[in-house]
Amino acid sequence: MTSARCDRSLHQTLLKWYAANRRSFPWRGISDPYRIWVSEVMLQQTQVARVAAYYLRFLAKFPTVASLAEAPLDHVLAEWQGLGYYRRAQHLHAAAQSLIANYGGELPQDFPSLLALPGFGPYTAGAVASIAFAVSVPAVDGAVGRVIARLSGTTARRNTSAFTRTIARQAEALVPRHGAGEWNQALMDLAASVCRPTEPLCDKCPLTADCSAYRSGRAHTLPVLGLRLSPKTVRLAAAHLQRGTSIVLGQRPLKGLFGGLWELPTWTIDGTVRATLLAKLGKSARVGERLGIASRTLTHRRLKTEVFRVELLSALPRKLPGYETHRFFTPAKLRALPMSSASRAALAVASTSPLKAPM
Repeated sequence: MTSARCDRSLHQTLLKWYAANRRSFPWRGISDPYRIWVSEVMLQQTQVARVAAYYLRFLAKFPTVASLAEAPLDHVLAEWQGLGYYRRAQHLHAAAQSLIANYGGELPQDFPSLLALPGFGPYTAGAVASIAFAVSVPAVDGAVGRVIARLSGTTARRNTSAFTRTIARQAEALVPRHGAGEWNQALMDLAASVCRPTEPLCDKCPLTADCSAYRSGRAHTLPVLGLRLSPKTVRLAAAHLQRGTSIVLGQRPLKGLFGGLWELPTWTIDGTVRATLLAKLGKSARVGERLGIASRTLTHRRLKTEVFRVELLSALPRKLPGYETHRFFTPAKLRALPMSSASRAALAVASTSPLKAPM
């Protein structure tokens, strides 16, 4: 991997394999930078199989940068439902508005300008620059980092700055002057189908002759895993406030977990559930029976939400602590709101509870 001759041979070998084994996706083989960008954002932290249907639906709703920039954020978040990690959709929307304001609605073609846009980290900027504009830059996500770590025999522990620096330097050295987009996509496909996290299919890999991990018998143990912390359990109290057939939902602030999404008014439990709800809703609230518990595990947090029926003895407060706004919604309106899976789970608990009043 250190000589130009070796790199040319490695490039030729992998690209020949890629020509015969490349995966087929709606975002492959296109030249529209906007569509390439949308696909790369969706593919972050979401399985490829889930992305395809959402990708086509999203582009049908927002076919251009301008249509995305002009849409209310609520509409963008609603179309993002099911993909998770909603901050990506917020950044996509903010970047589209920046493109309209500063670049005439077109994505800039150089890596530094892309990197300066909202939501563009080194991977996204590298992927868009190389695939859409043929810029010779690497695109290193976790999967590509795994391939490079095995090729080079890197022993630094994942999720450390030493690993990140080492892989970035090696990826930069490997990227070809021409055809960087094909090269980056070939690495992605090799990582997905052959150089897998566990049980890599080394017998099907075209790069075993260049792979330090394979030659040393360490393909199953490299890269060295980083330290993983167990998710922290967070206990939450949710208020189910109903008037006729309508239910109160609050909209979270744009910054923070589930930013901009709607949910049953929910707060971290401080003391007892009843004390928490009364502190947030006021003494005119009467906390009734518990309707159920909804549990969801995120990357670093395990949410345990206890849903309680709450009755207001006077008017609903004008402001709910921790929420941008709140209002009553009918069941039909609920279905169209952007909500996290954790929030829908809490609603589902309330709707299926035998203690819940019929709607």
